[in-house]
Amino acid sequence: MRRILKNPLAAAAIMLLAVVVLAAACAPAAAPTPTPTKAAPAPTTAAAPAATPTTAAAPKVEATKPAATATTAPPKAAAKNVKVCYLSPLSGPVASLGLPQSIAAKLAEEDINKTGVNGSKWEVLTKDSPFDAQQAVTLFRQCAGGDQAFVVFGPYSSGEFDQAAPLSSDLKLPVVGTTTTKVAAAKGMPYAFRMSIPDDLSVEAAVKAYRKAYPNVKKVAIISDVKEAVVEPVTKEWFPKYLKESGFEVVGTSEFTRGMTDMSAVVTKAKGMNAEGLAVDGLPQEWTILAKELARQGLKVPTVMAAHSWPGNSVFTVKDDVEGWIAPAFFQEDLPGADVQAWVKRFHVVGDADAKIPKPVYASVDAQLYDAMMAVADIMRKAGVNGDTPLQQARDAVRTGLETLKDYKGIVRSYTMDKDLHDAAGAVYPVVAKSGRWELIK
Repeated sequence: MRRILKNPLAAAAIMLLAVVVLAAACAPAAAPTPTPTKAAPAPTTAAAPAATPTTAAAPKVEATKPAATATTAPPKAAAKNVKVCYLSPLSGPVASLGLPQSIAAKLAEEDINKTGVNGSKWEVLTKDSPFDAQQAVTLFRQCAGGDQAFVVFGPYSSGEFDQAAPLSSDLKLPVVGTTTTKVAAAKGMPYAFRMSIPDDLSVEAAVKAYRKAYPNVKKVAIISDVKEAVVEPVTKEWFPKYLKESGFEVVGTSEFTRGMTDMSAVVTKAKGMNAEGLAVDGLPQEWTILAKELARQGLKVPTVMAAHSWPGNSVFTVKDDVEGWIAPAFFQEDLPGADVQAWVKRFHVVGDADAKIPKPVYASVDAQLYDAMMAVADIMRKAGVNGDTPLQQARDAVRTGLETLKDYKGIVRSYTMDKDLHDAAGAVYPVVAKSGRWELIK
């Protein structure tokens, strides 16, 4: 039998206790209280995968940073090439001179690149300037602008150099003439230089050798080009001056011009002067035609030539007509010295293998170009210049080095730059034509 509570307050208390117990049973379980010594880190965006053990995470982090090790750094890029321009007549009326000279440029490039130039390669940009002054000017501007050359070697002739060299001052680009012969052609131009022999020195040496070889000759006639820029000063000034100084009587001049193919009237005029000897100058095509005509008309007398008739292999083409002729040489294959003979041998090997080079191969003015390139490369090395050097800084370093060049030993000779004339001249070697080649006069 159920007991009925008679006290209403007690009944209400029992009911309230039952409600509390029931609510507690339905509530979610409370999170455990964390231990103070192991507090959980503040939540972050990367906290979600915290279930992964921290000891496994370390290798993954290191694998994403390979650049931190020194061995994986990218290699240093090589310096840009040192660019130089070389202007030479590879076509036109004096290609027989320019083509052999290109051998010297190749030999210099090969030798310079055995060690390089402060980490750079030496790159020769060869350009054909076919004995044309206007073309030389155009090419010089190309070298200064688009080619970004540090220095220009050439152009070949005095006429071309006269037009191109003044641009060196405006463009602040060094130019080095190695075959130009006009007296004082680089004077007054801070960026123009020559490593060649001027006409006054070469004509004087040739005439003195001629006087010694033919002491009985008294009267001499000049047969020469009177309009060509590279020859005219010899015809009108240097031959007359040094022939008279050596005791010869100049009985007259018989003139010709470039492009003439018939020299009969020229020789006939010279014969009428009753000369005992001749002084001849001209470019290869014209002077060889003249030599044949002299032989045809029987005017075979002792003859002295100027430097423009000496280079190349023209002497081979008229060997029977010029026996005993005397000329001034800037270089000669018979010069003594192991270094000279080794260089001449290399020159012939390259020339003989190149179908474009006139045969037989003969080294003449070419060695001066080789020396000039080697000297400039040496200047760059000492100045710390390479292909990455700012353009004008490199050009100015070359200019300064050339202006102060002293006792640089080349294949041909030692070079010292005259600070007034900007010429690095040197010895002249008189030679005589024998059996179709030049030989040193002992």
